[in-house]
Amino acid sequence: MIHVPLLTLTLTAVAALRPFRAPQTQKDTVLGRRDLGAAAVAAVAALAPAAARAEPRDQWIAAQKEIDSILADWPIAGGGDGIRRRIGTVGTTSPLFDIEKTCPETLTDSFTAGRKLIPTADDPVAFAEALEEFASGIARVDGMAYSSNFAGGSGKPSENSATRYIERSKDELVALKKDVAKMNAALGQ
Repeated sequence: MIHVPLLTLTLTAVAALRPFRAPQTQKDTVLGRRDLGAAAVAAVAALAPAAARAEPRDQWIAAQKEIDSILADWPIAGGGDGIRRRIGTVGTTSPLFDIEKTCPETLTDSFTAGRKLIPTADDPVAFAEALEEFASGIARVDGMAYSSNFAGGSGKPSENSATRYIERSKDELVALKKDVAKMNAALGQ
């Protein structure tokens, strides 16, 4: 089922790309590959990942389960990129994808506007502070996992190896659980 805003956006994109002169030949009256390509790009750009359309509390619960699942499934298949995919920094399928955008008080994103966690928290200030720490923790896990893809080759092999960076990313993920506990306490869970 095509949603009205998506259909409107697609038709607007196609209309904007059409010339403003009267058609002179049969070729000018038919939608070309460029028109269809532009419409497809506009349609894909307008779509939000499923996680972004979920209710904030549901996404938060799924994100917590994903963190537990990642730790239970360790070592993660795919190395550093596998870890990054699971924590939502590569791809859009993880419940952790853009989790920090689900929470703030002011958003301009039409998919999440009006559905936020901070205003519903028992202690919004504590939740916001824990959210900042959580986002920093995700960035640290991502950084270590990303570094594992390029480790080795120079420096001290025991410190500059893919295995060591993956171990560090797991340590950061375990530390992330403390931020999750703080966020849950602030939410009243």
